Amino acid sequence: MGTAADISSARRTGGAQVPLADRGLRLLLPAAVFLLLTFALPILGIIGRSLFDPSFTLAHYAEVPGAAATLKVFLNTFRIALEVTLATALLGYVLAYGMVRVGGRWASVMLGAVMLPLWTSDLVRTFAWTIILGRRGPLNGLLADLGLVSRPLNLLFNEVAVVIGTTHILMPMMVLPLYAAMRAVDRRLVLAALSLGASPFAAFRDVFVPLTLPGLIAGGLLTYVLAVGMYVTPAALGSPETTMIAQVIETQGRRQLDWGTATALSTLLLLAVALSLYAAQRVRRISARLTERGAA
Repeated sequence: MGTAADISSARRTGGAQVPLADRGLRLLLPAAVFLLLTFALPILGIIGRSLFDPSFTLAHYAEVPGAAATLKVFLNTFRIALEVTLATALLGYVLAYGMVRVGGRWASVMLGAVMLPLWTSDLVRTFAWTIILGRRGPLNGLLADLGLVSRPLNLLFNEVAVVIGTTHILMPMMVLPLYAAMRAVDRRLVLAALSLGASPFAAFRDVFVPLTLPGLIAGGLLTYVLAVGMYVTPAALGSPETTMIAQVIETQGRRQLDWGTATALSTLLLLAVALSLYAAQRVRRISARLTERGAA
């Protein structure tokens, strides 16, 4: 005999029971429509604009390989995004590990401190770094007071400033997945390794770190994708030598009204990010297989 829910469903459908798979598809339909309208259609519109401006042409794509300046900007973008990802991974891992170790009220305080930048505008945080890194800013003042420098350092309008500002903005995107992964680790596994004679560092390296790799990979991918598309921070803290692709797209589209080139660059950036994510997923799967074989 069917349950009350099955009987009610059968009555609503005229006596014919709706398969579970069909009911699942009906529940997913609103979300699918939302994603189509907000993500798929705009992307298709950008790709279409790059190919039909005003009629079908590949000229906007053909110009990119021959433009040395554009290729340099792409290299700048991926290099800076990788540097930011590595910096957030190093600092974020230490911070997330500290949050897990202290636990209780202090972990909540540290988590609030991590979340606090998300409630502040990126523009405000970026211009705060122009003050901190300025020649008369607090950082140069501290270095001078400690006797480490005899004259102010040029910390603004270079790649170092861009990496620092972007790392600060994207740090929560790395810390939150890492913190969730670390909290899910069974501490008894580390204790078991210690009881079997492993040193604290060996237990951390061989037991704890591998178990947190999913969080590290998730945070790294999220940070990398967001860093590639950064505009405000590179524009405010960088120089012409550190121009990133988002700045070029904005210039081509809004200032020069060359929407064909702007959309072509956007499409190439989307393709490059997709290939990067695919390569990262392949590396993750290969690493997981090697780990399983080593454990076996």
